[in-house]
Amino acid sequence: MKNKHLTLTVATASFFALLLALPARADDNGFFVEGGLGWARVKVNNTLGLDLSGNDVTWLIGGGYMFNRYIGAEGGYRSLYTPDGTVTGGATGQVLGHTYTYTGSLSFKGGHAAGFYVGPVFQLPLDDKFSLRARAGAYFWNTKYTVSSSNALSRDGVALGAVGASFSDSPSGTSWYGGIGAAYKFTPAVSAELSYNYTKFESIKFPSLDLRLKYSF
Repeated sequence: MKNKHLTLTVATASFFALLLALPARADDNGFFVEGGLGWARVKVNNTLGLDLSGNDVTWLIGGGYMFNRYIGAEGGYRSLYTPDGTVTGGATGQVLGHTYTYTGSLSFKGGHAAGFYVGPVFQLPLDDKFSLRARAGAYFWNTKYTVSSSNALSRDGVALGAVGASFSDSPSGTSWYGGIGAAYKFTPAVSAELSYNYTKFESIKFPSLDLRLKYSF
């Protein structure tokens, strides 16, 4: 985990340094690229008694086009994750839209959750340097997880095994995202934004605080 965070931090810092070194652009419309690094609070709602919540790094890379200084379109890729959890005692309940019955102990092992996003982006300049930004759109997500039991396990009424049974799935779909933030323009082309963002798919909530760097050209 530490190595993953270090790699993401170094890569993001390098991306930001590259953007700052690029030549400036004077106008407020045209194409842009951006990268971001954030901290997400993840929670998977379930009725099995699993504590599936935690914090982790999230990152994004994208681009788009500003039609004028107030409105544009964006698209990109955001990386997330789903947490792990264990519960004992035997029960029946739901997680990620399916009903599981287990005896002994139940383990939920999450994995990579990510997807592509696309939608409009809005900007309200406050002066020559500061502006407010808002965004919303569609998020095309996918994730992976494994549910396993020390004893018997069934999924949606279908028995999966009597001892050490498990089931892995890779669901995907389309959801929504939204965000709001404040930006500061270092040069006519380079700006940084601190933003709060939120997306939810299936029963997984992903609020995050992101630091983005945007380069317009």
